[in-house]
Amino acid sequence: MTKPNLPRIRLLIDALRSGNFKQGTGSLESWEINEDGRVNPRNCCLGVACRVALQNGLDLDVSIWSATPEITMFDGEVGYLPSSVVDWYGFSNMNPALKTPDLEFSLMCASTLNDSQQKNFNDSRQKNFDEIAHYFELTYFPESL
Repeated sequence: MTKPNLPRIRLLIDALRSGNFKQGTGSLESWEINEDGRVNPRNCCLGVACRVALQNGLDLDVSIWSATPEITMFDGEVGYLPSSVVDWYGFSNMNPALKTPDLEFSLMCASTLNDSQQKNFNDSRQKNFDEIAHYFELTYFPESL
């Protein structure tokens, strides 16, 4: 079993709280065109994880999938963490489960085809990045809370 890389997970928590990422849904990263014509990325929490890994030295193949809106692919993945990112953080799978203070079970960051939509922090539950960062802390740094 892979051991979580706590310093790297702390980088992700800090990035989620940084205000540097605009939250989006439905894919790791999509691109929107603003009224002034500028193109801006929107990330789900797992997309932020990909960007943090990339910014901190992980070699990822980043390409654009021509859809509407355009979607970024990280090592060919558009909705879940690529295996290289899973390994970089030491997560147990491409859609990590997180603890919450008010529920008896862990919820996923993104939904899967087999999951109830109610198990989705970022999309259907519409938790903001600060809340999701807190769930990462509950899961990986409970002693600090």
